Amino acid sequence: MPFKRKDIEFQSEGTRCAGWLYLPEGADASKPVPGIVMAHGIAAVKEMLDVPAFAEAFAEAGFAVLLFDYRFWGASDGEPRHQVFPSAQIEDFRNAISELARHLVVDASRLGVWGTSFAGGHALHLGAFEPRIKCVVSQAPAVDLLRNMRLVSPPEAIEAMRAAFAEDRRRRYEGEPGAILPVVAADGEPCLLPGETNRLLRERELKHLPSLGNEITLASIEKLLEYAPSLISDRIAPVPLLMIVVEDDELTPSELALEAFERAGEPKQLLKLKGGHYVVYRSDSQEGFEEASSAATAWFTRHLGRPT
Repeated sequence: MPFKRKDIEFQSEGTRCAGWLYLPEGADASKPVPGIVMAHGIAAVKEMLDVPAFAEAFAEAGFAVLLFDYRFWGASDGEPRHQVFPSAQIEDFRNAISELARHLVVDASRLGVWGTSFAGGHALHLGAFEPRIKCVVSQAPAVDLLRNMRLVSPPEAIEAMRAAFAEDRRRRYEGEPGAILPVVAADGEPCLLPGETNRLLRERELKHLPSLGNEITLASIEKLLEYAPSLISDRIAPVPLLMIVVEDDELTPSELALEAFERAGEPKQLLKLKGGHYVVYRSDSQEGFEEASSAATAWFTRHLGRPT
């Protein structure tokens, strides 16, 4: 189905957020269509990793879609830049839901949420606590960040990070600027996303998204390690949940996601893929993207109703 994309803005806690609104051609208030709100993973922007390809797939199926940048990132406003506080991003999601629901061609009673990687955890949280959400797709989710870090980082790195948190707290309390951590770095250097795969991917993205940057506030890392949406996965039901898990995921370990899925109630569905964390994105694997996007589209169609 043909669709149109337009730039939009909305307010989140007094700060301007920017996004793209996808509307099927011919949609009007007499036949409102179901809607999907979606966002990208950690330290990313809406253009990154070909995430718009998912929005396009949903729009082609007849859904209205809002894909947005969180505050402090991308085309959205907010200071300090490159800050990731889970609670703030969830509020951005909720305000994006309000923005999508206000459009006359959107059926506000049939709204779903899609999140990938770090936003996959947000999708779980919203499914559990946001009453306007009637369907959830959580893709390659980060569901317990402290346990996640313990699985992918050596103990000495975690202890060093905790010491850095304490020093950063002291500095910020005394009015000094907070510390900044690279998102990726050379092997052996401290960063948010270690490993050659993550480094090469970000270097590739920076070539066409120079404003993306390679920074995250250290205060963000402290907040991330306090975030564990897996603990509330049993509260999502009866909202339908599709979880897409990459079995050999080196970034968001699959065993944590599978634990969260097992705790969730019905209706639920699990799709397992292989090929590493990024296999779900078209920029990494056309086959993986097609499988993930087709499953998500079918799940939304089944539980939000077929767009007319």
